[in-house]
Amino acid sequence: MPIVYVGGQTAGRTNPSAALLVTFALTGGIDTVPRGGDFVIVTAVTGSAAGNPAMAVTTPTGYTALGQLNQSAVTADTSMNVSYKRMGGTPNADVTIPGTGSNAFGEAYAIQVFRGVDANSPLDVTSVSAGGIATGRPNPG
Repeated sequence: MPIVYVGGQTAGRTNPSAALLVTFALTGGIDTVPRGGDFVIVTAVTGSAAGNPAMAVTTPTGYTALGQLNQSAVTADTSMNVSYKRMGGTPNADVTIPGTGSNAFGEAYAIQVFRGVDANSPLDVTSVSAGGIATGRPNPG
């Protein structure tokens, strides 16, 4: 089976101190919710003032975090994490986007769902990341 885009959803929010329960309402693909076996990718990112909150998805259980990426500046930080999960026979109806611990931060998230992803090796390359080097210019891995 070829990989098919099931759908996605994105949003941003202010005052993101507490976690946010997001019910799946996918658009742009072949379905509005994940089904059993679908591969779900959730990216959560926040801009903060030297806060660096953890952004990995932990609720519901079963998500794997690819790693926390933190900018290392003192006064303006970005924290991002990409987490993924293969839905089981009874897929989750929602996902919890982590809170930042402060209402002074901003937060955005993106959910992308795919069908037909290889169950044994859904990611065929090792993830890499690189932090800032105090120049203001991107420095990808």
